[in-house]
Amino acid sequence: MAEQEHSSHQLSRMRFSSETPRIVIITGMSGAGKSSVLRIFEDMGFFTIDNLPPPVMDKFIEVAFSAGSGIKNVAMVMDVRGRAFFDDTINVLNQLKQTGHDVRIIFLDAGDELLIKRFKETRRPHPLGGDEGVVVGLAKERIALQALKAAADHIIDTTAFNMNQLRTHIMSIMSPEDRTFPLKVRLVSFGYKFGVPLDSDLVVDVRFLPNPHYDEDLTRFTGEHEVIQKYVMNHPSVNEFLKILSEFVSFLIPHYMDEGRFNLTISVGCTGGKHRSVVIAIKLLETLKKIGVDCFITHRDITKD
Repeated sequence: MAEQEHSSHQLSRMRFSSETPRIVIITGMSGAGKSSVLRIFEDMGFFTIDNLPPPVMDKFIEVAFSAGSGIKNVAMVMDVRGRAFFDDTINVLNQLKQTGHDVRIIFLDAGDELLIKRFKETRRPHPLGGDEGVVVGLAKERIALQALKAAADHIIDTTAFNMNQLRTHIMSIMSPEDRTFPLKVRLVSFGYKFGVPLDSDLVVDVRFLPNPHYDEDLTRFTGEHEVIQKYVMNHPSVNEFLKILSEFVSFLIPHYMDEGRFNLTISVGCTGGKHRSVVIAIKLLETLKKIGVDCFITHRDITKD
């Protein structure tokens, strides 16, 4: 019991709930990583949109958060590519805040030397550079972004960040201790004779358990039926095995999150994927849900012969 309470405490920081929809504005210098940060928010379950013109922001928010849309949080990039429309950004964001929306601005910056290097690598022109080139474009951009930078909730210098560090930092500023984004665990039961699922992160082999397939009275049932679950769970070692497996997975999940993972696939295999693997996957799902893990299950081979 004490060990399960420890696992529950360890995993409690993964839960996230917020009654007020969140609007995250990602802005900043061209080449500082806005597209990469937008993808991080997409991984966190945000609806994402790139380069939305400010004049249509209010209408988009109205539609996005309307009943039945299924959208809970929005992250969008707004930058100088909006040209003349970009001047309205501050006013539009202030109006959203005044109407009660939870708006947060993340401003990405980096040293000019690195930004110039990135433009050379991509061979793309700076949006404000024109015939004058990247250096002049960056100087104009810094001036154009002054007001938005001053209004930002978070200013991130990405010069020294690699992708994993940037992901971790974004998660840390968006996820206070009591509002952390969850890692989703996908449990897959499968049969080894059909091959191990290619997207597996962890593979659990349960072929050491007795196989109901060889009992003529049981072979027509699957691991979703109570008669098969009782048969498998009667094995003298199965409860201890499930306890160890649950503790192992509970230990790993926070470490996967620290590495910036948002999804984890655990595949549980037996010979045919109809009986033992299905039962163990179901029991593991029940245990993980009890300690707060966001997980779901797929029985890949349950209908195969």
